[in-house]
Amino acid sequence: MQVEFPEDVVVDDAKMIQTRRDLFILVGVVSTDVAYFE
Repeated sequence: MQVEFPEDVVVDDAKMIQTRRDLFILVGVVSTDVAYFE
């Protein structure tokens, strides 16, 4: 997966890591809900 930003947007590593961590948590929660209800 490749993320493209407009050239005037600067994303620092810390922000990317934080965002990625939040995404993994969100995916984990959704996966847990799906497994729980099945």
